[in-house]
Amino acid sequence: MYTLRTMSNYKKTVVWAATALALLMTGPLFAATLWLEPSSLQPAAGEAVEMHLYLGERFAGDERALDAERIVSFQRLDQKSRRHLEKKEGQLPVASFKSGKAGVEIVALTWQGLKGAYFCKAIQVVGDAEPGHPLRFSELGQRLELVPQTDPVLLARRGGTFEVQVLFEREPLAGVRLLALPKEDAVEGALTAVTNEIGVATFELERPGGWLIEVAHKVGGDRTRATLVVGVGKP
Repeated sequence: MYTLRTMSNYKKTVVWAATALALLMTGPLFAATLWLEPSSLQPAAGEAVEMHLYLGERFAGDERALDAERIVSFQRLDQKSRRHLEKKEGQLPVASFKSGKAGVEIVALTWQGLKGAYFCKAIQVVGDAEPGHPLRFSELGQRLELVPQTDPVLLARRGGTFEVQVLFEREPLAGVRLLALPKEDAVEGALTAVTNEIGVATFELERPGGWLIEVAHKVGGDRTRATLVVGVGKP
């Protein structure tokens, strides 16, 4: 029994070390980042939702308030409308609202920081949403943008393959590395993928719950980061 326990711990240590090494190798790209995280990724229609903003690493960080001078755009989109959210200085959470009718909703934030720009999205699947919703391919025109190519309704219902396209200045960005982190186990459960010639990366998201997708891109001294938070259901 002692040997079995020792070997089990050894294997866990090896797995953790290998994962940590992989993360360290991508460290310069995936340092501290900014992301939006709703109180519920699958709210009922008309449910009160709080939108939180975090700064940190590996899906763990400190909650931040808005600095109105840094906010370029802060908006919420559903199947019928696009509205600007109020930029309330110092407020936690950064936004509160009631979800709309069944469908897909997106909250998007563009933040111009001292060390670069951040482009954040959070996707919510509301109520009894049906697959095939037009927002599943939404392109908002962010300078660096993560655009789902897999229907978020299907992803929220059963998990599995998730394809996401990276656009820079609305053009596909090939050969860039993305990081996908599950909320419940952001170290050992981390996944990486590289975009193909049309800027699409593919992940197998089998762990249910929230996932954070990250990408970073640098042109000269101009650094940009984009994040996307989505919900994944059980396979």
